[in-house]
Amino acid sequence: FRSSTENTPGIAGTGLAAHMACSDLMMKSSRMGIVNNYLLNGLKSEIKDIIVNGPEELGYTMHEHGKRCPGVLNITFEGTRGEVLLHTLEQDGIYVSTGSACSSHKTGDSHVLQAMSMTHKEIEGALRFSFSEFNTVEEMDYVIERTKVAVGRFRRLGSFR
Repeated sequence: FRSSTENTPGIAGTGLAAHMACSDLMMKSSRMGIVNNYLLNGLKSEIKDIIVNGPEELGYTMHEHGKRCPGVLNITFEGTRGEVLLHTLEQDGIYVSTGSACSSHKTGDSHVLQAMSMTHKEIEGALRFSFSEFNTVEEMDYVIERTKVAVGRFRRLGSFR
């Protein structure tokens, strides 16, 4: 800290950003849930041998324990490596993460996914899709199609090893 004039516009901007982020939270969560479920159902119908890492039922309040957050979908694509899928999807403008949010910037398997009794191979094939209120179902059609291609390509290459 140092003495100076307070950044009044910055303070006001932070307050407005917090207000905008928290207003209509249930409506925003509901929109994310629709997009999240659409992606999940599309991936399940288009790609074999996937595991939903966590509950399939969505929850919208902090009191709904044991349900999936509408802003996150973590899926294992068996027989793949999440890191390779991540870079392949990145080339298509789709940005995902590997493991769990609690393990970002850490090496080794996610302790969260390990605590869910997942094997090393299952953790290695995990991708995390994150959503915002601005994502659309139409965008998920593209994500489903590109993910299907990436998983199929990796699984074909893996079968030659």
